[in-house]
Amino acid sequence: MEGKQAFRAFLTNLFQNYPTRQELGRQVTYRVYQEGNVVVVNSYTDQTFIDKNGRMSTMMQRNSQTWVKAAGRWLLVDQHNSGMPGAPYTP
Repeated sequence: MEGKQAFRAFLTNLFQNYPTRQELGRQVTYRVYQEGNVVVVNSYTDQTFIDKNGRMSTMMQRNSQTWVKAAGRWLLVDQHNSGMPGAPYTP
């Protein structure tokens, strides 16, 4: 997925179809660079989704994000999520 419009459409669909969502972060690490202006975050997450009909789906992911501070604002400049082996994911 690339671009704000595609990401917005993905989130809109997710929130409409899965009104109940829960995420548990594990093994979160932060690496700080360039005098505190760049932060790389790595983590694992266990996610649970419950759809409008009460069906539950789970997913395990490995995640990374890169944040850059520019003009006093933190900007998410890169994000990567990879599914991990585990319970089936249906959303």
